[in-house]
Amino acid sequence: MSRLVDAAPRAWWSFGLPGIRPAPAGFSTYARFRYEDLPPVDAGPLEDLSWLRALPPKNPSVLSGLEGDPTPVRAFDIAGLDALGMSVGGAFGALAAAPDLARRVRSPTACYLDLADTVVALGDDGVLVHVLSDQQWGRHWLLHVDEGGEGAVVTTDEPLGFVLDEGEPAASLDGIEVCAPSFAEFLYRIWIEGELFWSGGRGPLPEPFDSYARHCRVRAAQPPSDPQR
Repeated sequence: MSRLVDAAPRAWWSFGLPGIRPAPAGFSTYARFRYEDLPPVDAGPLEDLSWLRALPPKNPSVLSGLEGDPTPVRAFDIAGLDALGMSVGGAFGALAAAPDLARRVRSPTACYLDLADTVVALGDDGVLVHVLSDQQWGRHWLLHVDEGGEGAVVTTDEPLGFVLDEGEPAASLDGIEVCAPSFAEFLYRIWIEGELFWSGGRGPLPEPFDSYARHCRVRAAQPPSDPQR
């Protein structure tokens, strides 16, 4: 892990889940939740994306850009990674090799996969590769990659990896937070929380949704111990 990522705080930025996990007061689209309060996820069995292959496609999904938006979206596939000079394995590489799998994942806030214009170089600490953008560019998610392969997923409100109107890529690394130790866990949480949102918190819920929802309800009922939450 890079020194930047290793030193970054951990937090899960997401939306409130109706009837399951209310968003704290003072937040709008996304709220900052303590990573320690999230339901545990065993990412090992998730790496090959077999769980995703078994799901039905959704429309819309995180694979496509915004309908009617003229802003170009860099295709999330092997060709896109090649254009960035990247060769990545693990769950990230598996999704880039079969991008249609992303049609199984939908976002209540219209997030979409986008490799952006360039990687964010961290010197000898590797690079950050842009993964996901929020519809209104209020939040972005990037994967840390070094010579050891894929690492943690980080989030920021800066459009890192995009060349802005001034002709220079966004470069501020302030405010970066680690939201998942692996891309497999990140993708799984994006999927399951999206589905729980669309369920409206109504039960009974099948597994794994029921366990995830019950854990969130227990944590939400406890007094917050993190003043930044």
